[in-house]
Amino acid sequence: MKQFTKARTAKFVYLFIALIGIAAIQSCKKPSPDAEGGVGSAKLRLVNTSPDAGSSKIILEEEVGVTGSVGTGNASSYINAFAGEQQVTVQSGAGTVLARVSNQLDANSYYSFYLTGVSGSYSLFPVLDDVAAVSGKAKVRFVQTSSQLNSANLSAGSTSLFTAQPFKAITNSVEVAPGAYTFNLSNGVTAITLASSQSVTLTSGKNYTVFVSTQSVSGNNATLALNVVASN
Repeated sequence: MKQFTKARTAKFVYLFIALIGIAAIQSCKKPSPDAEGGVGSAKLRLVNTSPDAGSSKIILEEEVGVTGSVGTGNASSYINAFAGEQQVTVQSGAGTVLARVSNQLDANSYYSFYLTGVSGSYSLFPVLDDVAAVSGKAKVRFVQTSSQLNSANLSAGSTSLFTAQPFKAITNSVEVAPGAYTFNLSNGVTAITLASSQSVTLTSGKNYTVFVSTQSVSGNNATLALNVVASN
């Protein structure tokens, strides 16, 4: 009987130690950005405008969030991220770090991180996305993401929207009537048309960003394209 009591006591001791170990492991796990009771979460995505970065993705600290890989002229889906100061890293498909930036992320806000430049001089800059919808209207803004273009104009058909925008300029949103539009990019100095988007149908209550992607670079000449992505 005495030996049986010792055996039961030993079992309880081992069980207690095991439970403590499990609790310690659970406490060390980093919660997901959308976990209840956390510091709040923001949303972010990658927009790839580089001609030679290839298919790239964002990786947050400790790989809490990873976007899908996107090629030139494309944007990933939004992912959750912890609110607060975050280090955002862009990697190539092979895992090479292309660019990195630290940025303050506010809870319940949406961000696009634009990868620009060419091999050896990639850069990453954040844009706080406009997601506030307007009933009966669409909203359009312009992000000038071509380092090969010092000044850029953007028009919708024959209607001028933004003029003389330098590299990394982020315009305010303008309201437009829903419908089909073709956007045109022109040189802010010479007014020569450099690229046109495909016809895009803008929907009421939706917000859109028009951005420049560089398709190729040869010496001082670059082939540019206009791309349109929704923010809400």
